[in-house]
Amino acid sequence: MALRIPLSWLQDFVDLDQSPNKLAEVLTISGMEVESIEHLGGNWGDYCRVGEVQKVVAHPNADSLSIATVDYGTDQSLEVVTGAPNIRELENSPRGTPPKVALALSGATLVDPYHDHHPLIRLKPSKIRGILSEGMICSELELGLGEAHEGVLFLPEDAPVGRLLKDYLGDSILEFDIKGGFAHLLSIFGLARETAAITRMRLKSEKLPDLSRLIF
Repeated sequence: MALRIPLSWLQDFVDLDQSPNKLAEVLTISGMEVESIEHLGGNWGDYCRVGEVQKVVAHPNADSLSIATVDYGTDQSLEVVTGAPNIRELENSPRGTPPKVALALSGATLVDPYHDHHPLIRLKPSKIRGILSEGMICSELELGLGEAHEGVLFLPEDAPVGRLLKDYLGDSILEFDIKGGFAHLLSIFGLARETAAITRMRLKSEKLPDLSRLIF
């Protein structure tokens, strides 16, 4: 059975200091076969950052487009043209907490959502209906995090503006091939306990939720 586990989740239970590739090698040699590693955010580099939408106005030449002014932790904001409906909704909404977003700068490598095979493309500044767009507010699909593309990805309110997205959202996904007879590995805590034993690292005493009231 294939089991996909984010390394960050495993680290919630085990103190690990190996690189993802080294950890996968050690676990596989010991019988916990890691079939593949997917590096989320590996293509973002320094070009994708946490941004904060400061202002949204209607595009003067296109009813379906908006112009968003985004702060990304430097002295200058960036103007981005977008057709995302959840950004367009902010044009007439009362001013509240500015939403945090994933901002891609010129030079970023992103997933192209408009082709069947979703190739990677390099972002360049472009004029969209007469307005220069210097970046992109990204959806899950463009970042390679999921399939959602109807709107942009909103980040938690406490996301630090200007932080590199690879440091905030980047992760490594380990895909384990769990063979028969190893049912104890079919949970995150079972995997963590085995990983701690193999690597001789400390197993954290995570406080598990009390489910007694849910048991009849």
